[in-house]
Amino acid sequence: LEKVEDLQTAEFKVIYEAPKDTMWSKELWAPELHIIDDKCYIYVACDDGDNHNHRMYVLENNSNDPLVPYTMHGQITDDTNKWAIDGSVIRYKGEMYFVWSGWEGDENVMQEIYIAKMSDPYTICSKRVSISKPEREWELHGNPLINEGPIGIEHDGQLFITYSASGSWTNHYTIAI
Repeated sequence: LEKVEDLQTAEFKVIYEAPKDTMWSKELWAPELHIIDDKCYIYVACDDGDNHNHRMYVLENNSNDPLVPYTMHGQITDDTNKWAIDGSVIRYKGEMYFVWSGWEGDENVMQEIYIAKMSDPYTICSKRVSISKPEREWELHGNPLINEGPIGIEHDGQLFITYSASGSWTNHYTIAI
């Protein structure tokens, strides 16, 4: 494909079908494709039909071709195993990190952006650290309060993390760096 408009005629292809009645069967949100060490991984938030059970999962294929079928590798989490969506991998200065939006506790009070070190494409090997929580005026619209969708961007040797803030259903939904 050369232009966005080409998507209208692109081939439709199923690369993964979630099984029924698992913790990752329903509400698959925000899949994100990464090619790491010549293999494809898709990081996706899933649950069992109950939003309180949303967690991040990793699909993988054994190819650098993103259209080859994927299998479920499993959940990716830190030791808190809290609600999580919008996971992304960042490679910076020879290290790999996972960033995501999640809850501090077990209730939907606010979504923060967390980061943790990874030992491989499906394992978090450090404690999570909150790097952003809704506290600025432009982040405080909607209920619950939300910071989500983190993406790492490296420029001139510096790492920047973009994210969205405030409720996506409001007129105040914002992208920040």
